[in-house]
Amino acid sequence: MKLFLDANILFTAVYSEQGISRALFHLAAARKCTLITAPFAFEEAKKNQELKAPDKRDALVGGSLS
Repeated sequence: MKLFLDANILFTAVYSEQGISRALFHLAAARKCTLITAPFAFEEAKKNQELKAPDKRDALVGGSLS
């Protein structure tokens, strides 16, 4: 199953270590689904993360969400 992630879901997964948004990344790591997004959504999430949660800088780009 493929799940499309918008900027809000991406940002929320970075911001909170618990919750549904982060759980999607755990499911993907377990190969239960495939996560996809658009370049625009990724860039928007990255921009919001830099503004609102700079301490979590590497989570989105570094792939430490799973």
